[in-house]
Amino acid sequence: MQDGRILEGKIAQLSAVNEKASEVHQAKARLIMVVDDGLRYVYVPEYMIRRNQIPEATPESMQIFKTKIRPSQDGTKLTVLGDYDTNVKFDTFGRRLLPLQGGASFASQVITELTPRYIRVQGLHLNNNPLIWDMRIATASLPREQLTPILMNQIDREDINDRKKLVRFYTDANLLEKAADELFSILEDWKDDAEVRQDLTAVYRRLEQMRYQNRLNEMELRWNAGQYGLVLHYLRALEKDEKLPEQLFMSVRRMIQRYSDFQRNAEAMSAQIDAMYEKLPETEKDDRLPPILEEIKSGLSLNTIGRLDAFKMAAPDKAFSDTEKLAIAMTGWYAGSAVSNRRLTIAASLPEARELVRKYLLTGEHDALERKDILEKLRKLEASTPEMIAGILANMKPPKETTEETDEEKPGFYELEIPNPLHEPEGVIRYNVQLPPGYDPLRGDRYPVLVTLNGLTQSPEMQIDFWAGSWRGRERTGHATRHGYIVVAPDWNPQVGKRLEYDFSAFPHAAVLFTLKDAFRRFNIDTDKVFITGHGVGGTAAWDIALAHPDLWAGAIPFHGVASKYIQAYQPNVGHVPMYFVDGELNGLGQTRNFDMNAAVFNQYLPRQAAPYDVTVVRFIGRGQESFSDEIINVFEWMNRRTRNFTPLSFEAYSMRAWDDFFWWVELPMLDKQSPDNVTDPIIWPEKGIPKKKITVRSTIMKQANVNRLNVTVTPRMDDILVFLTPDMLDFNAKISVEVNGRPYHPPDGYVEKDIAVMLEDARTRSDRLHPFWVCLKRRR
Repeated sequence: MQDGRILEGKIAQLSAVNEKASEVHQAKARLIMVVDDGLRYVYVPEYMIRRNQIPEATPESMQIFKTKIRPSQDGTKLTVLGDYDTNVKFDTFGRRLLPLQGGASFASQVITELTPRYIRVQGLHLNNNPLIWDMRIATASLPREQLTPILMNQIDREDINDRKKLVRFYTDANLLEKAADELFSILEDWKDDAEVRQDLTAVYRRLEQMRYQNRLNEMELRWNAGQYGLVLHYLRALEKDEKLPEQLFMSVRRMIQRYSDFQRNAEAMSAQIDAMYEKLPETEKDDRLPPILEEIKSGLSLNTIGRLDAFKMAAPDKAFSDTEKLAIAMTGWYAGSAVSNRRLTIAASLPEARELVRKYLLTGEHDALERKDILEKLRKLEASTPEMIAGILANMKPPKETTEETDEEKPGFYELEIPNPLHEPEGVIRYNVQLPPGYDPLRGDRYPVLVTLNGLTQSPEMQIDFWAGSWRGRERTGHATRHGYIVVAPDWNPQVGKRLEYDFSAFPHAAVLFTLKDAFRRFNIDTDKVFITGHGVGGTAAWDIALAHPDLWAGAIPFHGVASKYIQAYQPNVGHVPMYFVDGELNGLGQTRNFDMNAAVFNQYLPRQAAPYDVTVVRFIGRGQESFSDEIINVFEWMNRRTRNFTPLSFEAYSMRAWDDFFWWVELPMLDKQSPDNVTDPIIWPEKGIPKKKITVRSTIMKQANVNRLNVTVTPRMDDILVFLTPDMLDFNAKISVEVNGRPYHPPDGYVEKDIAVMLEDARTRSDRLHPFWVCLKRRR
């Protein structure tokens, strides 16, 4: 793929997702690629494929076991399937009885084929009548205690070739522990056969090396997620492991060496800082300096040492005085190495500036006088330049201290609540948070976030279990934990059991957006790596909220969501939100499958040639409404390759609701009052069709040598439109031309004035401390 992913399986080109590969219409452009890997169908736009890197088709060489039971080819064909209990176990012969429709019907199934990638499960009977049902389950998702007995029933334990097949199966499935255990068992059973021992001992060594390499890969993943203490603990254990292959021993030592290098660098910089301070003239030894230098030295860690990069470069440079070098170190600590300052008096005022910024961000809606007082104090400080304030915002601890951790047995897990601005259906909005191991509020590489919305049969805490893993003692071992994601689960649908369908109303949006803002205030979040996901009605909600506010998300992952109403109306907004859809081939309600209901939307998303969309659609073969834990590892690979584009050079977005009123740098504060005919409340949405009236927001940035231009067009025209600017968008040192619907918004001389009041108010209200807006422009009256 263009994004670096690799999809394996049979490939076909389609003109529509609901078109069978064997019946492709030759006259139509086939711009949708589908990959069948035996477990699922993956649909992607043709443009996302690296055409010159598709290898020639070759037969897959996998160890496959086929069971002896053969289902009937005649009977009732299962075409639509809802929710069912995925925890029902298979017996040692690969059979199970699955309750459907809440226990009203029972389907008997049997495993007929086991491959390293997937297990094929076929139907036998539905309420004692012959059943045709072909389901696929990821092999890795079947618990080992179920998989092993089933495999054992497919081999002759006395046949060494059968035993070798089992080893190969486990190896191909990356179940290396099981492969090694089985291989060791073979060596024990044939210990008197010298030839067998000679052949298999070499295989065993290779397996051991693969196992250890997997462990090292996991340590590298955890290192990149900032879980340094955990990594060091496991590396120390590996270093003492006598079975560790010699060729991997040096890899372990190199990883451990990173800690030694950090320690040495930290000690060297601390010593340099002390020496420079001692050399300062007494007239420059401000009483404010020792606490600052002590904070730097005590706070140095693998997460924060990057703040002193500019100091590290300046320290050996004789062109800088010791006074300047100390100023560079202090400025880097408080505002980041990208902010330039050599004046010690300015650097000495940074702690006070940071504290005033923190207090400002914590003020409430009715604290205008307090904010005015804070601003007056800030403006008197030399450190209060817009550049310095932006650096402080980005590098300070989250301003809202979180002390509500509920249980010592659940480290990093929080149950939080915030006031509900809508006051209905309840006065508060509750949400749960799980932090990853080793969480550090000062970490320079901030933490990605997954906002997850529960379906009708899940709770917010169950959603966290799904992504971060359930508790094993005091640890979680799920993929969000491994990859270092913060998981946020708002109680977005407190009327579960009553609101059976997503209603596109204001409360779900408020629950998600206000929860997210509160999490930004509390935790060290990378606002460019925020993803939204959900299951069932939560999947539909995630889909809608992602399109309604496309500037917030790095991507959206709806699990068995259904497109309707605003989702269908907001199609252009997909151009700025990467989407990853997951569903079951048979999932649906009544006689209608979700995939069929969504086909028309997918057929708009996937085949686009002009301004193509970043969309992936995954459909599991023979599956109904499930959590699809099989797909989590692929979802994280997809997410890790995506980052929000905060300043696209152009965008087009639709709005049809009063609260869908902010798109990147354009805000429509009077949207529903100035354009009421183009706003459609969910309550009055027509039974059929999509209202044609809508609000369209377009904007384009053009960077030229002599002037930067920003054009905004809002249709229909409105009088009250706010335009926000940041240096990420335009060069503030050049002339700037801003036009909204042909009217000039820029100052008469074309030079905008940076304002820390705008910056702080934007950071307070939007809570995005990485990308505060510096300028707010209004229509000149």
